[in-house]
Amino acid sequence: MRNRRRQHYQNSTSISPFRNSHHLQSWADNPASAIFTVRGCYTTRQIARDFTADAIEIISAAEVPVIWALRPRHTDSAIETNFSATDVLKQLVLQVLRINHTLLDERSVALNAARFQSATTVSEWFGLLGAVLAGLPLVYFIVDLDMVGRSTENGVVWAKAFAELFAGLRARGVQTVVKVALVSCRAARMMQAEEEYGKVLVIPRGKCAQGSTSHSPTQAMSRQRQRKSKLFSLVKRSKL
Repeated sequence: MRNRRRQHYQNSTSISPFRNSHHLQSWADNPASAIFTVRGCYTTRQIARDFTADAIEIISAAEVPVIWALRPRHTDSAIETNFSATDVLKQLVLQVLRINHTLLDERSVALNAARFQSATTVSEWFGLLGAVLAGLPLVYFIVDLDMVGRSTENGVVWAKAFAELFAGLRARGVQTVVKVALVSCRAARMMQAEEEYGKVLVIPRGKCAQGSTSHSPTQAMSRQRQRKSKLFSLVKRSKL
């Protein structure tokens, strides 16, 4: 969908708020685990979604593990989804298990299988996520919180939960550096993810709305390449 928008030169990231963001740079440069929150609204949802696609593409190109949970393309921000917080966490844990080959010994497999069978709460699934990260030097998480429905368990404050996961890893002596990007275009849902849990970037509605017509197609593509090149270099530095 991002590529389709670019083909029609309607990608408003030609003046992307991410391109010169000090918050984004600080998040990527930080040698420790860190959280980066992106807040948007319904009219800027495509800009936020393009950011998630770009981030995954760029981090993967830098050969750094990246785990993601994104809204299925057949849904829209105006339509409530049925995904629960545990649904999302299960997907994150499964992706980590697929790339973390240090967990392949019989003892680890048996331990994780038992915990998988008994885990029922959001807290337990976050505990599982922390357990399966051991052995990875660096990993990025890109999570679109708009895919999460409004069931009773979804009162979880995601930024706070990930901050607690960082603390748990440090307490266990796990050296894994975890970079988390949380994205949402539901303002009410993101009110809980304040700056105390990490950097927060708010997509300005008016400025972004002007971006789709203020630059020619050539200028837009050139600016996009510059932005992606900058973020790529930040990810490579964090890997080193």
